[in-house]
Amino acid sequence: MPNDTNPTIISKPSFVTDLEITFGPPSQQAFGSSVFYNPQNMPNLEEEAMLRYRYFLGDTWEKLGEANWLSTWGVVYERNLNSPPDIIQELKTIPDRGVRMSAGLLLENQEDAAAAQTALRGAFDQSAIRELKIYRIGDGAAMSGLLIVANIHEKGCLSLILLLD
Repeated sequence: MPNDTNPTIISKPSFVTDLEITFGPPSQQAFGSSVFYNPQNMPNLEEEAMLRYRYFLGDTWEKLGEANWLSTWGVVYERNLNSPPDIIQELKTIPDRGVRMSAGLLLENQEDAAAAQTALRGAFDQSAIRELKIYRIGDGAAMSGLLIVANIHEKGCLSLILLLD
């Protein structure tokens, strides 16, 4: 007999858990890195990115004010789906210097950089990705970083945030 008091738990795909092992599960820590997974594809990737950004910042969003957190907000990269996916190379060649520096921390400033890059490839180099964007984030002063968001066909929407001072 089913237990109606326990909701069905949807397991995350392994590429999500691999990414969380390196970059952390969903949080409102407003500093460091965090992974967010939505099992549904999102029709508006920017809205999804903004929801995750605001959630990650938690109370800090209100403390410093929306204007500060949106002062640097913007797309710095959008994947051309006719090109072979290569998230590592894409991160290394972003024209925005600040985001490229944040990407360097994401790629190399990890306890196990090889595992971090493998997790990034497993998550963001899938042929099922239908849309991928990278945003510049920060408060316009000390805090800066990036947010990667992707719609993965029939698997959902995945976001990775890195914000440091």
